[in-house]
Amino acid sequence: AGAAQLERVVRVNYHCNQDCAFCFVDRVLPPPAGELVEAQIARAAADGVALLSLSGGEPTLDPKLVDYIRYGTSLGLRVQIQTNATRLGDPKLTAALAKAGLAEAFISLHGADAKTSDAVTRAPGTFAQTLLGIDQLVAHGVRVSLNCVITGPNHQALEAIVRLIASRWQGRPTLNFSWANANSALVPIEEQVTPSFD
Repeated sequence: AGAAQLERVVRVNYHCNQDCAFCFVDRVLPPPAGELVEAQIARAAADGVALLSLSGGEPTLDPKLVDYIRYGTSLGLRVQIQTNATRLGDPKLTAALAKAGLAEAFISLHGADAKTSDAVTRAPGTFAQTLLGIDQLVAHGVRVSLNCVITGPNHQALEAIVRLIASRWQGRPTLNFSWANANSALVPIEEQVTPSFD
């Protein structure tokens, strides 16, 4: 077993191009000032954090993301982004992130087909974009971990997600299953968000 490593999550923005019902982030908040984000990155380095995780909202919507990654890397941090990867099918953007030092990507993948994904993300058309984004990250040598939040619309499709990963990327990305936690007024307590364990 490996040793535990300290991870620090820094939110670079709050808005998103998907609308998952289980998301606890208030997506109407304005983004923090760039100086504040950089100060938090510097603090993470000073605290001896092993993994800096840049999140949102959707962090790829922030035009300063490449700069934040470069800055974190320059301070000796291993940098990850938490993303839906919908914008990363653009090889120029993904190449810029990788060149800046992006080491890992923790990617939301909530279905093995567009219908299931659309039901969870409430953003029709983004499933294919996410797949292309994962393709680009894998091609650029970024370590990819996929995260599927188990919900009402997708709980019957978990095996299909595993099969998709095995066939499309030969199982190279790792897969994490999560359970939504209705811990704020933003996350409704209902069967579609948190299905019963049985």
